[in-house]
Amino acid sequence: EALHRELMLKKKLTLLQQLLATVFQAAEKSWKVQLDDDLANCKLQSLENQLHTWAQVTERKNYLKNGILN
Repeated sequence: EALHRELMLKKKLTLLQQLLATVFQAAEKSWKVQLDDDLANCKLQSLENQLHTWAQVTERKNYLKNGILN
């Protein structure tokens, strides 16, 4: 009986260790996805800012070209 309980506890411990390893892997992947998403959002924001600046400069050049601004 004691041997049986010991074997059952060892099986449970092994299963828990496997589950913990799976949880750690999932957490690591989740963090990586979050960091990749943050990086992509930063790049997108930077490109949007560049586009906005370019549009302002282009608009001003067009006004100057057409003699609207002095």
